[in-house]
Amino acid sequence: MNPIVSIIVPVYNSESYLDICIKSILKQSLNNFELILINDGSSDKSGRICDQYARIDERIKVIHKRNSGVSNARNDGIKLSRGKYLQFVDSDDYIEINMTQELVNAIEKNNSELVISGYKTVIAKTGECIYRRYSKQILNLNYNEFLDIFDDLYSKYFLNSPCNKLYKFEIIKAHNILFDSSLDLGEDLIFNLEVYSKCQNITVIPSTSYNQVKHYEGKSLTDKYRENSYEVQKYLLGKAIEIFENKSKYSEQILNLENAYTNHMLNIIL
Repeated sequence: MNPIVSIIVPVYNSESYLDICIKSILKQSLNNFELILINDGSSDKSGRICDQYARIDERIKVIHKRNSGVSNARNDGIKLSRGKYLQFVDSDDYIEINMTQELVNAIEKNNSELVISGYKTVIAKTGECIYRRYSKQILNLNYNEFLDIFDDLYSKYFLNSPCNKLYKFEIIKAHNILFDSSLDLGEDLIFNLEVYSKCQNITVIPSTSYNQVKHYEGKSLTDKYRENSYEVQKYLLGKAIEIFENKSKYSEQILNLENAYTNHMLNIIL
């Protein structure tokens, strides 16, 4: 019998955090899942840790490959998946015991193709948790209703990451949606934008069961200045605006996206 959920974890030099990540997945209250660990050419003990867990839990698949980036690793996981739904977890993060069950309950109750949840940012050094949840309760949205709040979700960073979501695999498989490995920044948003455009119903829940761990002080990769920061962020903004086929109807949302882009660029520069 196929698993309900395929959980994909790209792994690269994360030996210090990998035990916590894997254990949090294996402890899930919903246990009918497969865990696909893609060891992306790690030079530390990450690959060995993956193999150790695979020997004690038959739900785990391990793939060892030469380093080719997180997008290719996730794509390899997608191609191996057998579940009805897809979930992504980063190897330096962890999830609460009920996360997968909560996501499955939400997607099935609302007959959706996608669930978007909140998440927590955990500061590893201090243990401080920053809760990031959408202010309203469970929302079951058709596509036009989703576009009505797209700008709000975008500006509050709910739309970029694949890790606070559950995807109906049928949508991804039918449209051959994969991560763009030619991009080294923003590839997760581009992937999600394509998924959004193929969904008829999207559910947003306030759960914060995903723990995004910030292990280092300072700005994230997304917020650091790079020589091509302006071009990359402008490209991502353009792709986000493309989702609005009726530009005049959603002119307010587009303006809000442009303002969010400006604020993000100022954060990078300053």
